[in-house]
Amino acid sequence: MKRLISTLIVFLMSASIAQAQNTSGTHSPVVKPDDKSAQYRIAIDTDNDTFAQRLHFQQSINDQLRWRAIVQTRETSDSDVDIDYLRAELLWQLTQDDSQDYQTGLRFDFRVRQGEDRPALFAVNWTNSWKIGNGWDIRAIAIGGLEMGDGRDDGILLETRARLNKKLDGNTSLGLEMFNDIGTTSDIPGFDDQEHQIGPYISQKVTPSTTLRLGTLFGVTESSSDMDLRIFVNQSF
Repeated sequence: MKRLISTLIVFLMSASIAQAQNTSGTHSPVVKPDDKSAQYRIAIDTDNDTFAQRLHFQQSINDQLRWRAIVQTRETSDSDVDIDYLRAELLWQLTQDDSQDYQTGLRFDFRVRQGEDRPALFAVNWTNSWKIGNGWDIRAIAIGGLEMGDGRDDGILLETRARLNKKLDGNTSLGLEMFNDIGTTSDIPGFDDQEHQIGPYISQKVTPSTTLRLGTLFGVTESSSDMDLRIFVNQSF
């Protein structure tokens, strides 16, 4: 338990540069063999009333592998719904016993961005989760990314995420998330110039196959947006 707490503290204290209109999540390393679902997300930056939307579809290949395809839009000077990026993901659950309290996995992402000087991105996510009793669980994610193409940053992009979740009953969960984009190995900015986002969420199953999640992310430093409002709707098939 001491080692678990120490690991979580490291993740939570990591410096960050979280994107505006953050539609990201804190994904589980566990692959459900019958998973077939779609999700719509919208994130609104209340500083400037801009928003981003994301739609993804995912399906398990077996009890250890799952693919996901994502399209995200953003507001630009030309349109409210210009394509921001397309992304393909492959999640690989490394632990094979779903009954154990600790689970770990790797997710491989490839993102193509729309627009000039917006490089492609290949990233590897190392995802960990722990059940700590009485309906509580923790997730911690470390991400390394490499940009490719015009406008790319040198070095490896580093990011961490963390989540604390409490299941109240079979249909409702409450939690707290933090998103951290540290910078690159060639240029990690100082703390005052970084952006940290942390905030609560509530998840409610509204039908046996539909889940609604409402959340808010607050900026911790002056460089962060003051508040992002987030709505996720998940539909299983």
